[in-house]
Amino acid sequence: MKFLDFDIYTLAFIKYLIYGLLIFLSFFLLNKVAASLPFRRKYKDFTVRTLSIVEGLTWFLFIVYASQQLISDPTLNSIILLAICLVAIIWLAWFGVRDFIAGIILKSDGSLSRFERINVKGITGKILSLGYRSLELETDNGETVTIPYSRISGEMRIKPNPSKTVKSHRFELSLPKDMPVSETRDLLNTLVNSAPWSSLKKEPQLKILAETEDLYRFEIIIYTLQVEYFQKVKQYIHAHLPKVKFSNATVV
Repeated sequence: MKFLDFDIYTLAFIKYLIYGLLIFLSFFLLNKVAASLPFRRKYKDFTVRTLSIVEGLTWFLFIVYASQQLISDPTLNSIILLAICLVAIIWLAWFGVRDFIAGIILKSDGSLSRFERINVKGITGKILSLGYRSLELETDNGETVTIPYSRISGEMRIKPNPSKTVKSHRFELSLPKDMPVSETRDLLNTLVNSAPWSSLKKEPQLKILAETEDLYRFEIIIYTLQVEYFQKVKQYIHAHLPKVKFSNATVV
């Protein structure tokens, strides 16, 4: 009879082991599919994070259910259930604080700073903000990507050196006299600096050329990493200042 009970227990154990293997393979394939979806990066990252949460919850429920089915002793069952819950709480706590801890380390060693351009995990862009648990990166095509600090902690981060590749573009623009000249100049400087395609290593140059009764005329030199970005910066300025008029554009 004991031998028969052992066989029944062994078969049950093998059954749940197979179930566990199927769960593992299912989520392995789902993660592969999620990573290859033709979505924008921020939607893809959200899908992957959501899938990770579902996977963790599925494993937790499966382990609890399997242990309840395989172990008949109520006392031992309670101990195992308590241990599983404790491990889950510790794992969730670490999952919640690891990004925060990694952020403290990265920000304290000075390796990251706002508006700096970096390349990490195949993503190149400008750092818009350094939060408590993640940084916000704006890519060269205008996408905004949120990257948890734990994803880049320990990874090699490349800081592009624009000194050899930076391109400059001179143009003139006219704006209505809606505000004092100093405020207009500051606004233009802020817009050029905040454009995702502007170089962070070289400040734009702005100079007032003329002032009429109705208009200000400025000369501006912008710096980007590629010639193709010149027009994008100007479109960015026009999007925020629809009344602007450009003229006399030359590549310096």
